[in-house]
Amino acid sequence: MNPNKPKRPPSVWIAQILLSHCVGFPVVPVGDGGECARKSDIRDFHIVDDVRLRRFADCISDWNVEEEEFWSVVSSRDFFPILAHIHYRRGKSTIRACPILRVREHDPAYFRYGGSLALVVVLASVLGYRYFTPANPKQIESVAVLPFVNGSGDASLDYLSDGLSESLIDRLSQLPQLKVISRNSSFKYRGADVDIKDAAAKLGVRAVVTGKVARVGDDLMVRVEMIDAPMDRQIWSEQYQVKAADVLKVQREIAQQASENLRLRLTGEQEERLARPDTTNPQANEMLLKARFFNNKGGGDNRLKAVDFYEQAVAADPGYALAYSELADTYVILSQASLIDPKEGMPKAEAAAQKAVQLNNGLGEGHTAMGFIRLNNWDWGAAEREFRRALELNQNIARAHDGFSEYLSYMGHHDESIAEGRRASELSPLTLNIQRNYGARLLNARRFDEAIEAFRKVLELDPNYTGAHTYLGYTFAAKNMHKEAIEAYERAIGLGLNTSSNQIYLGASAARVGDRARAQEILKRLETSEEYVSPGELAILYTALGDREKALTTLERAYREHDLQLKYLTTEAGYDDLRSEPRFQELVRKVGLPVARYCPLSVVHFLSCPLSGLAVD
Repeated sequence: MNPNKPKRPPSVWIAQILLSHCVGFPVVPVGDGGECARKSDIRDFHIVDDVRLRRFADCISDWNVEEEEFWSVVSSRDFFPILAHIHYRRGKSTIRACPILRVREHDPAYFRYGGSLALVVVLASVLGYRYFTPANPKQIESVAVLPFVNGSGDASLDYLSDGLSESLIDRLSQLPQLKVISRNSSFKYRGADVDIKDAAAKLGVRAVVTGKVARVGDDLMVRVEMIDAPMDRQIWSEQYQVKAADVLKVQREIAQQASENLRLRLTGEQEERLARPDTTNPQANEMLLKARFFNNKGGGDNRLKAVDFYEQAVAADPGYALAYSELADTYVILSQASLIDPKEGMPKAEAAAQKAVQLNNGLGEGHTAMGFIRLNNWDWGAAEREFRRALELNQNIARAHDGFSEYLSYMGHHDESIAEGRRASELSPLTLNIQRNYGARLLNARRFDEAIEAFRKVLELDPNYTGAHTYLGYTFAAKNMHKEAIEAYERAIGLGLNTSSNQIYLGASAARVGDRARAQEILKRLETSEEYVSPGELAILYTALGDREKALTTLERAYREHDLQLKYLTTEAGYDDLRSEPRFQELVRKVGLPVARYCPLSVVHFLSCPLSGLAVD
C-alpha cells in the first residue's frame, strides 16, 4: 500500500468521491444507478482507454479493495450521457456501457434512471470538488507537446502526425502565460513507449501532451492525451474523427481544448488568436506540413526540398504569412551555412520575410526571420527592433531569443546576451544548435572554461554532433590550446563536417603549432577551390601564417562582397593579431560594430585582455 495515499475512509460515499477524484469522472456504487434497459445495448466501452483504467485500478488497490462495482456517467462523441458499468476485481478490470441513456426530455429511460442517477452524480461531484479541489486551482504554466504517433503504418503520413503536434506547439506558444518547449527538443521523445515522467523532468515542464493519428479511408482518427507528469495523472483526453480535408478544423479544436484543460485564463484577444486559422486552404496547409517535415530533418538536400514545398504552399495560398516566414528562415539557414550562395539566398529570404510581415504584422515568426536578415545585412538597429518585436508578440520562440542573444553579443552586451541565450536553451533544452549557441555566447564573452563546459554538455546529448566539436576547437584555439583545437576540428571533419570553414580553422591551428607545411597545403587547396570559400574566414588562415597584408586585403574583399562572416569581427579570436591595425578598425566601423579600445598585443592577448572587459566607443 502506498503510504502517501489517503486511507480508505469508513464512509462509503466519501470513498466513492475519492475514487471519482482518482479516475477523473463521477462514480457511484452499483444499485444506486439501475441496470441497463436492454442487454443488446451493452457493448464494450472504449472511450475510457487502458491507461485510465490502469490508473483507476491502481487507485482502488491503494485502499486495499479486493472487488468493487461502480456505475459512472461519462460522455462520448456519439452518446451523451452514457451509463458505464465498471467492475474491478484485483488483477482484472472490465468496463461496459449502456449507450441508450441519451438526454432526451421525452425518453422514459431518462426519467426512470437518468434523473436519480444524475442527482447522485451531481451531489458526489459537488462534494468531491469542495473537499478535493483547491479553492483557486492554479493554471499549468509549462507544457511539452511530444510528436504524435503515426498509427497508420504508412511512413508517407509521418508528415501529418508530426504536423498536427507542431501545429499545437505553434498555437500554444502564442500564449505568454505558458512556457511551451520548442519542437526541436520535444520531438526527441518519439514513439509510443516514452517515459512521460522522465521526458517532463528533462524538458522542465509539468504537463505533457501526446497523441496518435491514423487514417482510415478519407477519415482521420486523432487521439490526444494530456498528462500531469509529476502527479502521473491524466488531465484530459479526446478522440477526434474528421474527414482528411477538415484537418485545419481539428488543429484549432485541439488547441482550444488544450488551453482550457491547462486552466489558462485567456483574454478575448488570445481566444481569438487561438481560433484564427493561419490558412483556410487545405492544400496550402498540407504543403506547409510537408515542408516542415523535410526542414526538420536538417541537411542541405532536405532543406532544399522544404523550400520547394513552402513555394507550393504560398502558391496555393498567396496570403499564407506563416509559410512565407518559414520560407525566409530556411533561406537564411541555407545562406549562413554556405549551402547556397548568400548573394542568391539572402535576397530571397528578405523578400519572403517582408511578405510575411506585410500579410501579418502580428506574426512573431515573421519578425524573427526579418531579425536574422537584418543581422546578416549588418543593419544592427533594425535587427534589434525586429527581435524585440518578435519577443513582444511571442515569448516562446526560442529562435528569437537565440537571435537577440547573437545581436547583443556582437554589440558587446555579453551579460544580456548570455541571459537571452539561457532563455533560448530553457525553451529548447534538447536542441543541439540552440545549446551550442549558448556556449558560443560564453565564448564570445571570453568565458572560455564555461564555454568548454557548455559544449561538453551538448556532446553528452549527442557525442557525434559536429557543431559542438567545431566550437570546442574555436574555444581551445582562443585559449592558445591549438593541439586540442586540432583534435576537435579533426573529430568534426571525421564525423562528416568537412567544410571549407573547418579546413581554414584546422590550418590556422596547424600554423600556430608550427606545422606550416600542413597549413600551406590547406591554403593552396582552398585558394583553387571551385566551391564557395568565405574570404572573411580565409583571412584567419593568412593571419595565423603571419601574412597580415594578405589577411587585411582579403578582409577588405570580404567587405566588398558583403561576406556574412564579417559580423564576427569583434568576437572572433582569430582576428586578435589584427586588432591594432587601422585598416582592421576601419572595417569594424564600416560594418557598424562597436570599436573597442584594445590592449597592447601579447602572446596571451586573448587571455590577459578579454573582449568582455573592454570598453567600446
